[in-house]
Amino acid sequence: MDINNQSLKKIEKEILSSSRVKQNKILQLLKNDKRKGSQNIYKKVKNEIFKNEKEKNRYKNLFSLERKLLSESFSYIAGVDESGRGCLAGPLVAAAVILPENAKIDGLKDSKQLNAGQRELLFLTILETALSYRVEVFSNEVIDKDGLHKTNLRALKVALENLSIKPDFALIDGYALNNLPMSSLRVIKGDFVSGSIAAASIVAKVHRDRIMKTLHKKFPEYGFISHKGYGSKKHLEALSIHGTTSIHRKSFTIVKEIHETKP
Repeated sequence: MDINNQSLKKIEKEILSSSRVKQNKILQLLKNDKRKGSQNIYKKVKNEIFKNEKEKNRYKNLFSLERKLLSESFSYIAGVDESGRGCLAGPLVAAAVILPENAKIDGLKDSKQLNAGQRELLFLTILETALSYRVEVFSNEVIDKDGLHKTNLRALKVALENLSIKPDFALIDGYALNNLPMSSLRVIKGDFVSGSIAAASIVAKVHRDRIMKTLHKKFPEYGFISHKGYGSKKHLEALSIHGTTSIHRKSFTIVKEIHETKP
């Protein structure tokens, strides 16, 4: 490639779309070219290639558990996670997802590392890519009746059991589940180390956020559209002024105290 007869913009575009061997050749030409423009494009492209490689490695490592299980002859591996466990209002939502082998979902990571717009886009991609997915919603009334921990475990279990494709292995974020009809593994911080759990965390989070946006229209004074039911300053201030609603978890200490003094 004659870099002297090419615009810097065209050189940059060609490098990023080329094979590794060709990339290295062009980069070497740019490195040896002492013109300021060539040096700037060399540094920019070198940095872009480094970031791309880093992201490829991160994504590959995200599915290391799944690859290991597939090598052990498991066929359908489900990841399961929940959203809304620590909220003062609204439901608990669990999602289970089975992704195909070698699934490619650009930007997939733990839902907490993404903004709302990124989660929405990934949510749609995950649903289109998944072999099977299931969302289960458990209301605040169920949480108050049965307790948060019991409801949490039940939600994860039901989501797994109601997948249209029955998994032969489940990766569970943070919890060990008993009496499952498949093998399973409790994975600490699973949404950081398992692609299947990360996908489930996004599906659960987006589904729950959509519910809370709808509930915001019914109870606008509580600001659910911004905090989604978590115990933010704005939410606590609204509770102290307006009291509790039908969607608040009255078994939670802070909500219970307000409910008893300002029903």
